[in-house]
Amino acid sequence: MHEAEKCPVEAGEYLRRLKGKGGATSLKGLESSDGVDLSASRRRSSCEILKETLHRTVVEDTSTELGSDEVRSFVHEADRTMKKLADEGHEATLNNLEISVLEAVIETDGSRPSLLVQNNRVETDDLRLGDWNGSVSDFTAEIERAARATARVVIAGDLSPNSVAGTAWMIAPGLAVTAKHVVEGAFVRHGDDWVNRFNAPVTLNFDVEANAPATPGIKVSAVRWYSPDTIGFRLDLANLDMAVLELETEGPAPLSLAANLEFPPGEPMIHVIGHPKQPLAFGNTTSDVFEQIRARVFGDTFGVKRWSPGILQIGPGSLPEDINNHVMTHDASTLGGNSGSPVLDLVSFGDRAVGLHYGGYFEDKNYAHPIGELQKHVDSITPPVPSFV
Repeated sequence: MHEAEKCPVEAGEYLRRLKGKGGATSLKGLESSDGVDLSASRRRSSCEILKETLHRTVVEDTSTELGSDEVRSFVHEADRTMKKLADEGHEATLNNLEISVLEAVIETDGSRPSLLVQNNRVETDDLRLGDWNGSVSDFTAEIERAARATARVVIAGDLSPNSVAGTAWMIAPGLAVTAKHVVEGAFVRHGDDWVNRFNAPVTLNFDVEANAPATPGIKVSAVRWYSPDTIGFRLDLANLDMAVLELETEGPAPLSLAANLEFPPGEPMIHVIGHPKQPLAFGNTTSDVFEQIRARVFGDTFGVKRWSPGILQIGPGSLPEDINNHVMTHDASTLGGNSGSPVLDLVSFGDRAVGLHYGGYFEDKNYAHPIGELQKHVDSITPPVPSFV
């Protein structure tokens, strides 16, 4: 929900993401796409990483009939499309095939990766980290703490990859925050209460990782607080899409919360931890073969805990539709199922939450509420939710 899987994207969006970690100028304005390196050496490096990934996931995989010729064609198209962006810049018109290969490059060369979390850790030897490797190394312990505090919202024990209700994370002992529309999907409002649909228990499962045994979740005992707006299936920037769940036990240690959005000079780098679900389709390409290859790049492991880095792009109050000054955007890779994920500082405090991700468009903009909005509305919760500078 709230993660549209097909959306026209301007060339500028791909230029921005291909810039990697760089490019942020101010929380109050759009990130600049100028100065992106699409030189022959950059294209060659990105294509080599893409080719290595495809050799492992396509050529060596006996479950597919695709081979070296198809991979060579895909990589050639990736290089041609990056050169097109270099030559034409923001004015470039991209077709579906070109979008498909660009998304594969962005996922594999370290521009905006989405990596599996294993034992609450991100492996630093993954080639897809690219320039983000240093951030993972600097904040290994903090990322692990943040991952432990983050859970998949599960209805009736269903852990299938395409039925992720959302993501939630601990803000105080026995309390977790998620998006309001996640609550609307898991519960039905009855008077002043929220009741389970068909008496199906709702749990938070903190250990849903790839190739890991399923462990029992913690039952959600109540919806402690929720924003007054009815979200439904709309992404309305005037709405506040937040809710707080009460758990039967204390749960893992909570995350620290940022009292403000102040970052030191430089790039406001962030990371998102969540449980993206299997999309209905990977895209609308003109080539069935390229579609199969792109699917291999993104893998077939969904519904499990993933880590995605990115940049805060636009600060609260800068978007015309943000009439309540409670929306910011980021460009980390997300899908449906990420709704409710923590948006975390990747500059100074790797386990400090600065926002709540609640929606977006696949490979385009992502929307989040600054965590100050949560603190503003839940002062009445006992025990009080702590905040940290």
